[in-house]
Amino acid sequence: MYPLDFPLRLLQKKSQPKEWVLDPFCGRGTTNFAARLLGLPSIGIDGIDSSPIAVAIATAKLVRVSAISVVKAATTVLSEVEEPRDVPKNEFWHWAFHEDTLKELCRLREALMTNCGGPERIILRAIILGALHGPVSKSKPSYFSNQSPRTFAPKPAYAVRFWKYRG
Repeated sequence: MYPLDFPLRLLQKKSQPKEWVLDPFCGRGTTNFAARLLGLPSIGIDGIDSSPIAVAIATAKLVRVSAISVVKAATTVLSEVEEPRDVPKNEFWHWAFHEDTLKELCRLREALMTNCGGPERIILRAIILGALHGPVSKSKPSYFSNQSPRTFAPKPAYAVRFWKYRG
């Protein structure tokens, strides 16, 4: 994970028009995205060590959609799940989200887990995962959480204490 400026600067200096860019460890696809912005064809290989979140974000960087079509897709996705099957109910979730908001997030997650075909859904999934992803769990879905790296959010126990203290 590095800033977009890094591959953009290198590709602008070192590449020739229509020259192919190869990123054998593309991770979140930043180099491939930089190549796309410069009009260069690129190939990215995502190793088996990459997280599903990285793959989703890299995939999203390569599709073309309008903001309006993504909003329409979100509305459609929400209509596909009337009531989510599993909404977490512990103290963290009580403090983290209003009950209705949490249900909406769970509906989005459930529908996108069922069908994430098409560029609008791919972008929608990446937006959600990039902002609110949680740890991978073998027994239960992780849902959306602040259980992401420290650069994005605090640990759940800290967040609950913070919210309680401030009401």
